[in-house]
Amino acid sequence: MRELVKHTEKVPVITMVNPGFCKSELGRDGAPFLTAAKVLRLFLARSTEVGSRTLLAGACAGEGSHGMYMSDCKNQEVAPWIETEDGARVQKKVYEQTLAVLERIEPGISRNI
Repeated sequence: MRELVKHTEKVPVITMVNPGFCKSELGRDGAPFLTAAKVLRLFLARSTEVGSRTLLAGACAGEGSHGMYMSDCKNQEVAPWIETEDGARVQKKVYEQTLAVLERIEPGISRNI
């Protein structure tokens, strides 16, 4: 997302949102090893309502949130390694690889960026 923001205008606003670890039924049909995740979910996960607040906050965020990371309904700092040379290299590589996959699915899609 950070690399995508470098290639776009400020409209639309692109905000990276993190709703956190939420209780939901997404893994209801999962393998038995997911039982440990179910136990962790009991103690650590927030409700889907609380997690959805960050998604909504990101969707309604203004230009001040363009390219920002949002968690708990607030813009947050990213992990320090992301802003290193290695982080920038990984960021660019993931962006390029993602575009390559999207181009195979929908040729010419990258012209829309």
